[in-house]
Formats: sequence, structure tokens, C-alpha cells
Amino acid sequence: MNGWGSRSEISRAKRRLGIRLALAMLSWLGAVSVPAPSAAQYFGQNKVHYKEFRWSVLKTEHFDVYYYQGEDEAVQDAAVMAERAYKRLSRVLDHQIKSKIPLVLYASHTDFEQTNITPELIGVGTGGVTEFLKRRVFLPFTGSYGELDHVLTHELVHAFQVDILFGDRQGLVGNPFASSPPLWFMEGMAEYLSIAEVDNNTKMWLRDASLEGYLTPIRVLEYVGDIRVYRFGQSIFEFIADTYGVQKIGEILKRTRRMGSADRALESSTGLTVEVLSKKWTESVRKEYLPQIADYDKADRIAGKLTDAERDLSNFNVAPSVSPSGTQMVFISDRSMYNDLYLASALDGRVFKKLVEGERTGTFESLRFFNTSIAWSPDEHQVALPAKSGGQDAIYLIEVPSGNVKKKLKFGLDAIYSPTWSPDGRKLAFVGLKEGHSKLYICDVDGKNLREVLGGKYAARDPSWSPDGTRIVFATDQGPDTDVKRLIFGKLQIAILDVESGKVTVLPNQRGMNISPQWGPGGFSVVFVSDRFGIPNIYRMDLATGQTARLSNLLAGVSGIVPESPCISLSRDGKRLLFSAFTRGGWDIYSVRDVPKFLVSPPVVANANEGSGSLGEGALLAQAGTSEGTSDPIKVGPDAPPAAPPLQRTPATGDSVAVGAARDSTRGAVLDTTLALYVRQAYREPLVDSTTFRHAPYRPRFSRDYVNAGAFFASNIGFAGSSIMSFSDVLGNHNILAVLNLFGDLANSDIYLAYSNLSHRTNYTVAAFQYRTDLLLFSSPSSDEVESQIYRGGALLFAWPFSRFRRIEYGAEAAALDKGVLLYNYDLGTVSQQAKDKTYLYVAPNVGLVADNALYGSTGPINGGRSSYTAEQAFGDVSYTTLMMDWRHYANIHHNYAFAQRFIAASSFGRDPKRFRFGGAFTFRGVGYGDLKGSNALLGNLEFRFPLIEQLRFGWPGRITLGGINGVMFLDAASAWQEGEKPHFFSTDGGFHSDDLLFAFGAGARINLGYFILRYDFGRRTDLQRTAHDSHHFVTLGADF
Repeated sequence: MNGWGSRSEISRAKRRLGIRLALAMLSWLGAVSVPAPSAAQYFGQNKVHYKEFRWSVLKTEHFDVYYYQGEDEAVQDAAVMAERAYKRLSRVLDHQIKSKIPLVLYASHTDFEQTNITPELIGVGTGGVTEFLKRRVFLPFTGSYGELDHVLTHELVHAFQVDILFGDRQGLVGNPFASSPPLWFMEGMAEYLSIAEVDNNTKMWLRDASLEGYLTPIRVLEYVGDIRVYRFGQSIFEFIADTYGVQKIGEILKRTRRMGSADRALESSTGLTVEVLSKKWTESVRKEYLPQIADYDKADRIAGKLTDAERDLSNFNVAPSVSPSGTQMVFISDRSMYNDLYLASALDGRVFKKLVEGERTGTFESLRFFNTSIAWSPDEHQVALPAKSGGQDAIYLIEVPSGNVKKKLKFGLDAIYSPTWSPDGRKLAFVGLKEGHSKLYICDVDGKNLREVLGGKYAARDPSWSPDGTRIVFATDQGPDTDVKRLIFGKLQIAILDVESGKVTVLPNQRGMNISPQWGPGGFSVVFVSDRFGIPNIYRMDLATGQTARLSNLLAGVSGIVPESPCISLSRDGKRLLFSAFTRGGWDIYSVRDVPKFLVSPPVVANANEGSGSLGEGALLAQAGTSEGTSDPIKVGPDAPPAAPPLQRTPATGDSVAVGAARDSTRGAVLDTTLALYVRQAYREPLVDSTTFRHAPYRPRFSRDYVNAGAFFASNIGFAGSSIMSFSDVLGNHNILAVLNLFGDLANSDIYLAYSNLSHRTNYTVAAFQYRTDLLLFSSPSSDEVESQIYRGGALLFAWPFSRFRRIEYGAEAAALDKGVLLYNYDLGTVSQQAKDKTYLYVAPNVGLVADNALYGSTGPINGGRSSYTAEQAFGDVSYTTLMMDWRHYANIHHNYAFAQRFIAASSFGRDPKRFRFGGAFTFRGVGYGDLKGSNALLGNLEFRFPLIEQLRFGWPGRITLGGINGVMFLDAASAWQEGEKPHFFSTDGGFHSDDLLFAFGAGARINLGYFILRYDFGRRTDLQRTAHDSHHFVTLGADF
């Protein structure tokens, strides 16, 4: 068999396809941001609706708050916080949003992951989202009102940004050719205005970046999409506010809309080009943080390094938990590109085993490691690990060292964090999330006799059982800086719960944020992490005297991924202390040398009276993140320099500093406390009267998501055009999609209309369609004769997910097929009918099994795998059976280096078998598009994917930087044949060579341009004996298979 197509046939096909390709481009431009119906997904992971919610609406002055049964009290508080944040931001930005902001609240992160507002999967690190098309803000409760206030304010900044930048010009949002501010601009501004300063977590990044040399200039930051846009962007906007006044931020935002460019707006408002602004900012950061290097230690001065993020190319090694004997540890790392649990030596870090593979199956769909710790049983035979299991969290009791799951404990809670084992091994204590509030629970080790021992609106984190089993130490925002009635919540403090009486004692002498408490030897002291002097370090408090000692003096500090992450673990005998620390842009685990000496020989003793007192001015700012001016006792003394002037930005006394009245000699910038004053004013004012809020049942109402249209005129068919319209309700559960590709008249056009219901675990789509395909029968230099096939009908499609990674799809299609023969005369420019149309009626049920746990790089999958197995049977005037399998595997070699494999086998048989047509850039790259035809098809692809060019910069015709250009080298194999034919894949006549099995090899490049991926491939045919002289070149848009 021969799969080659003649040049004349190919050229005629290109003429006929020209208009449809133009329409396809118009459709693509319009559909960039339009979610596809669930039934249209070929691969892709699932959003599983484990729960069905009864939604209601709480109407306030500026918000429509959408919530469901079971979170009523927390929603009422969140609505009050939202109004307070709106008031504050509207003053700072001098802007009012005319229409109400849709605010959607979920009781937990597990529920949040089910949202249909965005088609994107929600990761464990996503705290909230602002959707730009309908300006919807949606986020989960986490059990911490302080954290809720921060995330809510951050997302509301985005709501203001979108309203100021785009107003009612909805079509500009998501348009790849519209000017949009870079991520650092949007996220940095949101983080700065929500926290109201550069917080200690961002200072950690700035300090480390200054020391290690990766402080990113603004021009480079424009092409960054990771966490640096938050941390460095926040610092840039603080620099602008300190230098020019916080009002300048609102001015820059409004000028960005008027001028169509963030660069021009920054230059117009500051008088500095982006390059000069970047230079001044980086100089300011280095001037502030580089002198600190001499005053602090690196982690390896006091501890041995057990992991190496640079060596294993991980982003983090976190959540360390040391065994009671101090010889082993477990921790979570993404070194495999998935988040996995590892068992290793606590002595030298040698990894023994990967205990749990996360994010590949429904059993361990998501590991809760941002705000949780892992616990060892007293006999060291098991560890307790919280993870997502179906629609709720569970505590997995995992056998060590086998990794077998001994028990899975479920309690019907919205989330579970930080289990801790009682000393006798008979009970577990843990934090559970219920109805938006965090609570402390105790149960038997088999999950029975669950009881709540601590509840309310206060946060509860990081419980740890005392050696005698009578007390539990934990972190909470209960304390003198918290006023529940005013919804002001201070930073986390260390407290002790008496298990029998339920009495809670907040320990004295605390300032800043205090987390991750561990019992010292004998239970006479508590070891914890505090950032009271700006850098999180390890402290010890003597419970008898209340005296606090700082044990470490690390430059980058002791921390997990987020500021509240548990980050230290002390063995039961007090001889092994592990901690995680941030350095060179990643997190590693360290083991303190000579722990007994470390615990009893602190370098400095802090003031016993430090931090005590009633609710004061500093507490009003604590929830927003603003710090108080606390001096570090290590640096302040008879021979020490005075405290750093930047602390004047938020004076502890509450006295304001007039704008421009003071100048920081180390930064040369005018100090501006205006943002702190806005925050202080917002928290001082009375809360909005919640009795004015109105409750209403939720009723789905459709509104526009996206409308796009384009048209042109062609002499042979008249007007042609493409229109796409998408509508949905606020929750994204009900969707309508209408697509029209017009070719002269409606009878010959492509039409698709679908309604999708995504509110249940079983998603379904009802669709009506009309589409046309032309099959070439005869070709001459001046004309083509084609068989025209027009399909008109409807479909009912269902998808039921087993888990995030597997689903079954089933449904049926009923259609009328009109066949006719048309003659295209290119000399006369006419189309005439050669044979009368004949109509065929048929019904075709189908079923498929789809699996997908692939991980993506910038241009396609580079780890994991995907598969699809489908069957379709047609009855009626058209009769066929079609079976297809599509298997793909991605063997990751070294992060961005991977081997990708694909094998597709398809067969259609019966009275009217389907004919598969393939070939070209996305299938077999040794022939042109559609050159391979048959009722049976085989396709195999083997690709080596690798980074080709990390960054490419152009100076003319404009300053353009392109990054992430990836390369591929490939070998393709394919065959197609008709039913009844017997293919001969290989032959030995004239030497061994391939016959009906075609091979092609070649190479290509891909670049992700943000809104689309541009691909180039060239392929050349071979029969394994000789190589064809002609190459096929393809320039296309789309991701790798």
C-alpha cells in the first residue's frame, strides 16, 4: 500500500480547506477562554462532585455572597470582612465598583476543588481565585479568620484591578492580542495592598535572593510565572509606595487602562523608565538586606543538611517528622515532580523508600502538606498522614517500612490537619475543619469515640501531645491581640490544652507569629518557631518561669512553604531536632548538631515581659499583616547600632508619620505610612450592620461568558464567518455553548448548540449539531469532484468520574446523514450538484474509559500517562462498529527531559465502516494532512523532549524576550488499510525494509507564547532501508500529545 498523495490532490485539498482554516482561526481566537463542555474532553483530569450543595445567596451592599448549607455562621462573618476590605481598597485606589461583586465561598479546600467557575484544576497551594470574565471571587475557608481576611482582600484587589483596567470591555479579557499587565504587576499589587507591607515571608525571599544572586529585574520578571511574581512584585509596589506615596498605585492602575501599557503607566507616574525603576528597586533591596549577612548564620553552621533541593531538582523538601528514637524521618518532596512521602535516615538523609506516591490515584489524590504535619506512632511501626480521599480528608495509618495502608480513618470532616499520637499509642489528636471553623478532636487509634475538645472561631494548628499524655500544645490566634466581636484576629500564639478539663492557657511573652510547637524533654519546656524579630527562628520557653530563649539565628529563617507551615520536629528523647529552611529558592531539611547542648545553651534570653498587654494599636494591624516595631535583642545593646529606620513605617505607638516627613537613610526613599493609616482606619471603624444583609435562595440565571464573531467574503460561496457564544450561571454548573461556522447559507454551515449540566457527580451534555465533510472522488487541474456528507442530529453524553484521574463516558448520537456529489469548477468559480442527495438515519451509542495523571511542562506532558479505550456501535441505515485505543506514557528522565510514547489502534467494521484519515503535524509527520486513509489504523510515536533554548532576546524591531523554547526528536510509525485487506508491514524482497508500515523521523521546536503554543516540525519518510528526499514541514498551534 502507498500512503503518498499526489501534488495535484494536495493542492486542491488546500484550496477547499482554505476557507475552513480561516474560519477555524476565527473560532480559535474567540474560544481561547471558553470552557469546553465536559463531553468534548478527550483527555483531561476530572473535577469530581462528591457532594451536592444546596446554594443560597447573602446580599450585602457590595456583594452577592454565594454559599451552601452548613457554613452559615462563617459566611456571615466573611461577608462583614468583605465589606470592610472593600471600604479599605476603594479608599486606597479611589474607585468604586458599580455592580455587585459575586463572592463564592466554600467550606473547605476539598469543596473548593469541585468548583466549576473555572475549568482549571485547583491545586493544593491555591488559596483563592478571581475570575476575570464575570469578575467572580471564590475561595475556601481554612479554619483561620486571619488567613481568610488576607486571601479575601488579595482577591478583592484583583476585582478592583479588573474593573479599573477593563470596565465593561469584557471582550478584552482573555484576548491574546490585547495588552495585559504582567503577573508581577497584578499579583504584587494584590499582595502588597492586602498585607499592607512586605511581610516576613517576602523578606525571607528578598534576603535569600540578595545573598544568592537571583533578585530578578523587572524586565525578566515580566516572563516569570512562579511564586516570585508575588514576593518580588509585592516588594516593588512597597518601594513605589514608600517613594511616591501609596496613592501612586491607584494612579498607575488607572493610567495603565488609559495608556494601554503598564510600562508607559509606570514611566508616566514615576518619571522613571522600567529599567531605571528596576535598578533603583534592586539597589534598595540589596542595600537593606545584604548588610544583615554578617549578623546572621546560615543553616549549615548549626545543622547538617539532610536533603539537597538543587541536586535532586526539587522545589521543596518539607514537613519533616523525626521518629521517636531519632533515627528515621519522613518528609514530603516534589523531586519526582509529584508530591510524595519519603522515608529516610535522620542521621545522614539517605532515602530508604518512597512510602506514598501522591497525586496519581484516587487513594492519595492530594497530600495536605501546606498546613499539616505527619506523626509517628510511639513504637515507630506506623506514621499518620492526612490526605484527600474522595470528597473528604482522611488520616492514613501507614506501616513502616512497607508503606502499606493499615487503616484509613474518616470522620465526615471538611479537612484534617496535623495528627499527633498519644504517648501510649492508643489515641490520636488532630485538627479538623467543620463549617468553616477549625476544631481540635481526639479519637481512638481505630477512629472510634471521636470527640471535639476545642471549637469556636479561633484558629487551631499544629497539636502535639505531651510526654505524660495530659496536655496538648498547639498554635492558636486566641490571645490578647484578638477581638472576635470586631473580627480582628492576631497572629498565631502557642497555647496548652488540658485534655481532661478542656482549659486553654495561652503562654505568655509572645510576639509576632508563633508556630510548630514541640515538647521539650520531660515536658518542662516547649520548643517552637517565631518570627517576632522579623526572621522565623527556633525558640524555647521554660513553662515554669515563662522565660523565652532564642536558640537559632538563621539568616533565611526556619520555615515551610507558607508562613504557617509546621517546620520543626523534635524526637521524644530530645536528642534529634529537624527543621526545614529556605535557601537558594528552595526548601531543605536540616538536623541540628548536638541537640541537648543546643536546647540548654541559647545565645540570648529575651525579656520575660515582652509582648504582654491588652489589645492595642498593633493588633489592629496584625490581621492585615503589618508588623510592629520590635527590636532584635541580639542586635541591640551597648555596642550595637540603633534599630533600622524602616521600622518607622508602622510605628508601634500608633502615631502617624506625615508623608515625606522622614527619610530612610539606608534606602534613600521617602517613608510613607499612608497605607498603614488606611488599614488602621478600616479596622477602627464599626463593622457593617449584618442585620441589613438579605438571604435568598439561589436560582441559576444565565449570563454571557464570551461572545466573539468574525466574517469575510469569498467569491465562490459568498459570506463566511464564525461566531462563538458561551453562557453560564454564576457557579458555572450550567453552561450553554453555541458555535456557528457560516459557509454562504445555513444548510451548508457547521452548527453546534449544547447545554451541559456539571452540578452533579454525573455530568451530562445535550447537544444538537450540523457539520459537513467533503471526501475527494476525482481531481483534475481545473476541477474537483467530492462527496459531500452533511450530518444533522443530536447527542446525549454522560461522564461519571471514579476519581480525579479516571472516568467512564457513555452516551448516544442520533443523526441524519445527507450524501451528495458536488463538482468544484475552479475556472468558472462554480459549484454544481452531480448526484442527488440521499438521506441515511442512524443511532450510535458509545462508551469509553479514560485515565489521565499526566504532568505538563511548558509545551506538553513530561511525566505520568494517559489512556482512552472507546467503542461505538451504529444502528439503522448506517451500520458499523468502531473500536479505538489510545495509550500514552511519559517517562521523565530529568525534569524537563522526557521520553514520550503514544500508540493508537483503531478499527471500524460492519456494513458501513468509518474511514480514518490522518497524517500531518499531530499524527504521522512523514506525509501531508489526511494522506493516510482506511477503516483500520495504527499509529506509534516516540519523542525525546528536551529544553532547547532557555531564553532568546531581540533588540530590534522592539525589545522582545522569548523563553522556554523546547526541542523534540521523534520517530513515527503508521499504517492504514481497508477492511478485508491484509497489510504487509515488512518485506525482505531486496533486503529488509518496511512495506505497509510507514516510518518517519525528524525534529522540531515548540515555544509557549502564553495564550498558545507555536510548533514547528519537519519529518522525512524512511522504509528503514532508504530515506525519502523530500521533507514535510509543519507550522502549527497546539500542545504536544
